[in-house]
Amino acid sequence: MNFLIFLTAFSAVFLNRFGLNVIGDFSLSFSFIFLYLTLSFGVIKGLLFVNFKTLYLFLGVVFAGCISYMYGKEFKSLPSFLLFLFVYFPFIFEKKSASSSSSDFLRLFYPLFLIVATAGIAQFFLQFFYKPDWLFDYRPFLPDLVRNKNPMNTVIPFAGFIKSNGFFLLEPSGFSQMMSFGLYFCTISPYSFLSFFIFFTGLIVSFSGTGFILFMLSSFISVLFCSSWRKYFLFIALVCFLASSLFFKDFSIFSRLEEFSSTTQMETSSAAARFINPSITLKESLFVSPGAFLFGEGPGTITRLQKDYQAHDPVWAKLFYEYGFFGGILFLLYILFSVSRENVRKDLSLLFFVQWFFLGGHLLSLDTVSIYIIYYKLSGCE
Repeated sequence: MNFLIFLTAFSAVFLNRFGLNVIGDFSLSFSFIFLYLTLSFGVIKGLLFVNFKTLYLFLGVVFAGCISYMYGKEFKSLPSFLLFLFVYFPFIFEKKSASSSSSDFLRLFYPLFLIVATAGIAQFFLQFFYKPDWLFDYRPFLPDLVRNKNPMNTVIPFAGFIKSNGFFLLEPSGFSQMMSFGLYFCTISPYSFLSFFIFFTGLIVSFSGTGFILFMLSSFISVLFCSSWRKYFLFIALVCFLASSLFFKDFSIFSRLEEFSSTTQMETSSAAARFINPSITLKESLFVSPGAFLFGEGPGTITRLQKDYQAHDPVWAKLFYEYGFFGGILFLLYILFSVSRENVRKDLSLLFFVQWFFLGGHLLSLDTVSIYIIYYKLSGCE
């Protein structure tokens, strides 16, 4: 069981650029292959069981999704709906043991995150001396059968260099968010300050706003939830980072705030596309009729929508746009009911929720969701 959990975690962190290609351009993550093997083993060994109250909620999600699919007009996708159910079906399970899973989760992921941090830092500084084609994206060199074909902004130039994506990961955004979690790991556990410095450096060389948001949030959360004196170290690091940013605005989070300063950038800036424009998409599509508001436009439609501005698909937008507020609220109740029954840290749960719901297109991001499932359903499963 522990070995299968490790394979799932290893795949979720290091095999982002790999995927089993069986249908069109969709790549099945290896982490989910190992995840389902782990779940099956856990059920057979009696370590996991199906919580029928959660199962009934899941069946309600299936029913709401079917209505959304039938109501959807064009661009709807049955594979997208089936993938949605496949990704979140594991939340029907519950651990037999009521022991806390947080310490096991930290011991499992801390060294994995630290390796990615070291690789990402080396990747960033190596580009100034040696920059082969594989340094920032080696997917073209992988066999077609196991290459992740999902479109991602893997190579992003910025101010004369390329943002670090953690070498193994797909985007600088995901790398920065992982580094923020690494910093929080070092705050709530007695890991070395060298690790803290490595994670902080990794966050800096990612130059990604989503990681900075998670870093700031985790700093404030640590003051509320963490009893260790290390929380003050994290908070001081945040203050020093913000203060130093005043002197290097072109390379800091403050430069990202300018993306919200004019209406001409609202259609093109990364910040607007991620945080503002999706709400415009919802307003233009869902608030035109009661049916669209309740049942959405159907699974898989938000990325196929023709619009004259750029808008990403964060979970909150994709969920309510495609499944409506009836399906969206029911799905959130299913997830919240499932995870609330587990004995886990509230601070990590809050950070996971913010990352998942607001900071990226994570609704069908298999590697990201597999980490959540390991935390809530598998860590400490004995």
